[in-house]
Amino acid sequence: MSRPRGPRARLVCGCLTRPRRYPSDLTDAQWAVLEPLLPAPSWQRSTGRRPEQHSRRQIINALFYLVDNGIKWRAMPADFPPWRTVYGYFIRWSDNLTTVGLTHRLRASLRAALGRRAQPSAGCIRRPVSPRVSRRRRTARHQRLRQPQARQRS
Repeated sequence: MSRPRGPRARLVCGCLTRPRRYPSDLTDAQWAVLEPLLPAPSWQRSTGRRPEQHSRRQIINALFYLVDNGIKWRAMPADFPPWRTVYGYFIRWSDNLTTVGLTHRLRASLRAALGRRAQPSAGCIRRPVSPRVSRRRRTARHQRLRQPQARQRS
């Protein structure tokens, strides 16, 4: 009996056969847009790591489920890959700025689809105000309002 070959044959978790059951799961059309934007798996690059055991689509679905429901990592449902695996991908993609690049590329493609330039032409930058400074300003203003004004005699 011959084993199937190819990158999908190495996935041993069975997560590719899991039906779409959560509202946060990706549709096929969404996955078709997102898949080419992800970095190549490490076993296909020259880093020489072992092949992935879980589908990247299920990793993304697990991350979307986590964000959508605001659960703890350890409370991940059993039909997703193990929480440590999902967390590992999240940390790795955050450290090498994959998530930032992914967001920028998705925004640029959405703006292009809407007929706009890929990069926004204007932005709003707001200077954060320190709570201590704003408290001082409030206190000074309050003290000025409470001080009795000297009457001027004519």
